[in-house]
Amino acid sequence: MSTDHQTHDAQRDALQALGVSRIFSDKMSGARDDRTGYRALLDYVRPGDTIVVTALDRLGRSLTSIVNTVSDLGRRGIYVRTLRESIDTSTSVGRMLAGLFASLAEYERELIAERARVARQAAAARGKLPGRPRKLRLRWRTATVPFL
Repeated sequence: MSTDHQTHDAQRDALQALGVSRIFSDKMSGARDDRTGYRALLDYVRPGDTIVVTALDRLGRSLTSIVNTVSDLGRRGIYVRTLRESIDTSTSVGRMLAGLFASLAEYERELIAERARVARQAAAARGKLPGRPRKLRLRWRTATVPFL
């Protein structure tokens, strides 16, 4: 989850509808490796378990991260099943699809970042500051103070 206004509700509902027994979550960027919920999940799972995620990009924010996570879990005998992409890494086709979808997800994130960068540059060229307007305007006054 990327921001405070986002919630896990839809993801939690989908997992509970499947009968998932234990749900782990984080409220920080998937790009970080120190996610407490993710660490708790890794401590909890055992060989033969299947981790169910709503989407492949819940495992990380980059192709390298997702592929490494799926590979590491596979070496430990732990499988990944995704709801959105219908991937099951207990099969060779599922492992191939996981890599393919991870690369597409990373490509999509890069396109979004590129469009945002171009929009910021275009706004700057027009003299507009990017981002939200400031709530508080600070006025600095300078005063001449005699030096004794």
